[in-house]
Formats: sequence, C-alpha cells, structure tokens
Amino acid sequence: MVDSVRCVPGCYLCCVETDMILTKEDVKNILALGYRLEEFAEYRDGYLRLKNKNGMCFFLNERGACRVYENRPMGCRAYPVIYDVEEGKCKIDEECPAG
Repeated sequence: MVDSVRCVPGCYLCCVETDMILTKEDVKNILALGYRLEEFAEYRDGYLRLKNKNGMCFFLNERGACRVYENRPMGCRAYPVIYDVEEGKCKIDEECPAG
C-alpha cells in the first residue's frame, strides 16, 4: 500500500478518460456544492459513474486543476490505488508517474 503520493506538478493523467464509480457519499458531497447530478454523473453498466467532458474528468478545469478537490470522489482520494476488475484486486496504477 502507498503511504503518501506526491503528485507531479501539472500532471492530471488520472483525470483523463475516467471510468470511476461514484459512492452515495461522493454524490451527496458534490450535490452540496451546487452541481446537478446529470452534469457530473451518468448511469452505465448498473453503476453511477463520473462523466467525462472532451475526454477529461468533468471537474478538471482549464488549468488542469480539480474544481471540487476538497470534495473529490473517494476514487480520486485513493488514487493511484485502483481496483483492477480483471485481476480482482487493488493495485497501483502503472500510468501514474508518482505511483
């Protein structure tokens, strides 16, 4: 397990083509910021997932920063630890330069 990960300045690779399942708590926290569910989430394959906009996370701004960082979803908080569905286990995302 990773004790601490320091992101590489300017890196937002984890925000490209996201396919993250949102928890009820994630949704509650983001709705409290004034966003509408249909803006940032979509149902796909039986799960509520974070939307992408032009291939990037809905919350990534023009400067490559997260607009909801303090309230970001659990999957973002845990990154670079991801759950690999094919392997059936958690692992470090090999695409993360800091991982």
